[in-house]
Amino acid sequence: KSISYMPALVFAAFRPGLEKEFENESRYNPVVLHPLSEKDSKRLARHCIRASHVPEELLIDIALKSSGNPLYIE
Repeated sequence: KSISYMPALVFAAFRPGLEKEFENESRYNPVVLHPLSEKDSKRLARHCIRASHVPEELLIDIALKSSGNPLYIE
C-alpha cells in the first residue's frame, strides 16, 4: 500500500486458499494456472530426463505423483 502511487508489478505465487487474504485489495488481479495434463506432464518429464528412452511406466508415475505441478516434475 505504501507504493500505491507508483507503477509496479508484483507477482506472487500462492498455495490454494492463501489468496483469500488479498481478494479485497483494489488492484488484485488473480491469474490462475491450471495443472498440466497427463500428456504435458509426461512431455516435460521426458524433456527433463534427457534420455534416449524413458519407460512409459516411469512417465506415468511422474505425471500422477506430480499432480500436474511442473515444479514437482522438474
